[in-house]
Amino acid sequence: MSSWKGKSRGGFLGHLFFVFILKYLGLTVAYFFLRFVALYFLFFTPKAFKAIFYLNNKLLGFGVVRSIFNVYLNFYKFGQILVDKATMFSGFHENFEHTSIGMENIKEIVDGNRGGVLITSHFGGWQSAVFFLKDTGIKPRLLMVEEEHDKIKQLFKKMPHADSMDTIPMSNNLSHIFEVAKTLRNGNLISIQGDRTLEGSKNIRVRFLGQEADFPAGPFAVIARFDVPVTFIFAVKTGKTQYKCTASPVIRLSDHPELKKKEEKEKFLVKQYARILEEYVLEYPEQWFNYYDFWQ
Repeated sequence: MSSWKGKSRGGFLGHLFFVFILKYLGLTVAYFFLRFVALYFLFFTPKAFKAIFYLNNKLLGFGVVRSIFNVYLNFYKFGQILVDKATMFSGFHENFEHTSIGMENIKEIVDGNRGGVLITSHFGGWQSAVFFLKDTGIKPRLLMVEEEHDKIKQLFKKMPHADSMDTIPMSNNLSHIFEVAKTLRNGNLISIQGDRTLEGSKNIRVRFLGQEADFPAGPFAVIARFDVPVTFIFAVKTGKTQYKCTASPVIRLSDHPELKKKEEKEKFLVKQYARILEEYVLEYPEQWFNYYDFWQ
């Protein structure tokens, strides 16, 4: 079974290089260097190339040349979003504009004081979305794979806004569940990514972009187990320094009494999430950043 290996594109030294460029030369110069980085990835990362080419050629129906160009555009856009993230956390977030849609849905969950879950994805600038929430006074705790947690902690520990990301590392002994339960009992929010499967984890298969695909059961099991409301969060890069952040209408399992079993509740949530995520991927395919065989 294909699954994500727990490592994201963009190593620590690569991030550090662009932090240096940003600090001394600015965003435009950083974007210029990204053109060559994207070209490197186009030729020397065959697994990532194959994954994005498949999306464009087989699922979206683009021709070979257009699909290859879209792979390059995807790598370039991914680099831009990483650079934007570093810029924001370096204290220059005022250089970015964001349009917020549906933030009242998050506020609705917060006002309920029962805790809740924000499901994000490896689409667009999910970390930027969490950062933008800071302007509303909302600071969810991010549940992350331990290796990603350590990388982010190492990279951002000296940045002015490193405290904007309060993370919970996922451990093999499942001790993070106690921290998740404590956070939800205190009426706070948990942010979890809902689109990457890990080896050995339980998955739920649903229709996505015309083919069957596996989604991780874990994030949706948390919602079902603690019976908390959920909204799906997306941040799309719409211009050089512009983002659009959206939160979907709140879903409460209590509104669906026909769902009796835990497995039914989880699959229902995955289907809702996949349906909305599909709409965004169709509109912004260059911002889909799952670089593995998602559809197997």
